[in-house]
Amino acid sequence: MNSPFEFKQVSAKSIAFFLLFVSMVNLILAQPLIYLGLPKSLSFFISTGLAGTAGLTIVLTLIEAKVKDKKGVLKRLLLSAVICISLSYLLIYKLHFTN
Repeated sequence: MNSPFEFKQVSAKSIAFFLLFVSMVNLILAQPLIYLGLPKSLSFFISTGLAGTAGLTIVLTLIEAKVKDKKGVLKRLLLSAVICISLSYLLIYKLHFTN
């Protein structure tokens, strides 16, 4: 079956890297944003959105697909930003806490 929409399996190493990366950036970045006077929900939204975008871009370009051209990296960066910022908004403002 040679469908153009086949899903490639993601390795456990990529998943572990992504989860560890997002967790560490949240631990490092969220508290300083709260100290700057931002609400807790907004600081977690910013830190999770940035960490998810960076982590997913690293996984998609360096670990899984070894992309060298700038167009491929930019495409994956924009896709990662849309996905991670949307999911961060959904998880923080719609499903988790709002204060």
